[in-house]
Amino acid sequence: MDDKYTAAEAFFLRCLGEGWRTAAPVRLSGEEVTALLWPFNEVFRPRLSEVEQVAYDPRFDAAADSAIDDLSMTMDIEVLGQGPAELVRVLLERHKQLLVVAQANQRAGTHVFTTLPYGLSPDQQRVGVALLWLRGMQLPWPPGGPEVAK
Repeated sequence: MDDKYTAAEAFFLRCLGEGWRTAAPVRLSGEEVTALLWPFNEVFRPRLSEVEQVAYDPRFDAAADSAIDDLSMTMDIEVLGQGPAELVRVLLERHKQLLVVAQANQRAGTHVFTTLPYGLSPDQQRVGVALLWLRGMQLPWPPGGPEVAK
């Protein structure tokens, strides 16, 4: 099984116990996912000028996944803004591109962007989305987003 799903399953088990798999799914729209992830912007903002001067380096992908794992253990979103600028750059790029994907799905009329098990608090939902979508994320566009791909 994919590592990101294993990490998400372990998180859901810690949060909800053994019955998490039978919990009714909570269906989240692209707008709801955007709202959940929006607080990450405040984590990245203090380092934005530093991080945007660093080239995206996929050698920091594993470290980015580890930071998301740390988030799932600590529930402290500040861990995403710590570490070398190259690490934060990878996390920021994933975050920005996921927001674009979520909003594009919303505009396209996709009613359900992702599902999570019922019973998670909003903070736990935020971490669940990060585990399912940001951990191990393959960028849909080159670093810099869709405008760079044109």
